[in-house]
Amino acid sequence: MTSIKRQDQAWIPKLFKKKTCTSFVEAPPAPGAPSMCQCGNPRDKHVSVAVEDAFGASIVSKWDSAQHTTEQPTDAYGEVEFMGTWGKPSKFIRVSDSTDPAAAYSLVTCCWKIPPPNLVVSVVGGDSDIAIRTQLKDMLRKGLVKAAQSTGAWIMTGGLQAGIGRYVGEAVRDHATASTSPSARVVAMGIAPWGMVANQDQLINPKGSFPARYVRPLPTPEATCTALPLDSNHSAFFLVDNGTHGHPGGQNRFRTRLEGHIAQQCVGTSGQGSIQIPVLVMLIGGDASMFTRVLEAVQASIPCLLVGGSGGVADCLAQVLAETQPGEPVRALAQEKMQDRFPPNDLLHLAEQVENIMALRDLVTVYSDEEGVDEFETILLKALVKGETTPLPDSQQDLLLGHLVLGPRQHVPLPTPLQVPSEGLSSE
Repeated sequence: MTSIKRQDQAWIPKLFKKKTCTSFVEAPPAPGAPSMCQCGNPRDKHVSVAVEDAFGASIVSKWDSAQHTTEQPTDAYGEVEFMGTWGKPSKFIRVSDSTDPAAAYSLVTCCWKIPPPNLVVSVVGGDSDIAIRTQLKDMLRKGLVKAAQSTGAWIMTGGLQAGIGRYVGEAVRDHATASTSPSARVVAMGIAPWGMVANQDQLINPKGSFPARYVRPLPTPEATCTALPLDSNHSAFFLVDNGTHGHPGGQNRFRTRLEGHIAQQCVGTSGQGSIQIPVLVMLIGGDASMFTRVLEAVQASIPCLLVGGSGGVADCLAQVLAETQPGEPVRALAQEKMQDRFPPNDLLHLAEQVENIMALRDLVTVYSDEEGVDEFETILLKALVKGETTPLPDSQQDLLLGHLVLGPRQHVPLPTPLQVPSEGLSSE
């Protein structure tokens, strides 16, 4: 079976790439530390061309992924089996951050045989190892995951055993454990930065792994947040490579483009392709970088659901939204709400981002745990209606909501299927 799968997916490295640093741009030296490139790797981890390019490196002061990397065939893809867990192997692939989102989406639906979604909820809020309140855990398990199961949704997270991705994974696991129905399986898709994945070597095989056996590293006092294990409760992983090591955020560009591509695909209740797949960004807490994440979403007409009471950017935006009316100036209030929460030197820039978000406030909805877990799905579905570029008549709103609640898993063929040899479209 392994050899058959390898043969069926031998085309993958021809289409999907990884990134390698080709210019050693020295980072400011740390006392007693080896010479490091700004990409995050030491000198001895670079190819000879990168190290010997002394002239090029001498005139470069800032490392840039687009200029200082090259793309090569991916060397990590296939299935990953999480040792010590009972779940089925998950699909995975290492991809360049410049990967065509259409090819990535077709890989999931055509090769990995994961049904196209009726809805995508992209959960963001940070990958740091934080603790969240019991009410938020209940919202994830009884609200988000239950809604995803009933609507045929994909849940996107950072895919690592840390932060929000970890808690979403636990909610998916708990939901599956409590249900005896095969249809209760929820698709949780992790989009993680390759350079922050712990035990990468267990995933690397240029011919594909069927499966790769992944052992989660044991926590140690010396462990840092620069290498984090994959979360075993996810069905699939895109491990996004921008050529860096130990740097967060390398997946953001690819993830945003993938969300935008999926939002342009159609899923029809009667196979007519009359409804585009709704995509929703759901923010829980979040550091200052999440202002940019929310702004990019609403500017792309993707609605956002803020989880009130979760702290960080979610609370800041929810408070500004509650205390202002459309058209009112918000900068002064935004700066007041951000005091002591975010870096003081960034407040002017962040307040400008808040102002731009509030200009598109119709795309922003707030869920508070005071409304109860039972109301979560209703609020989520109503938030999705805000993502329509033109106001929908009541009948069309009913069609959208009815499609999500009553018609999961019905879909039309992809408008732009993956162009690979016919034998490459099956993973069976």
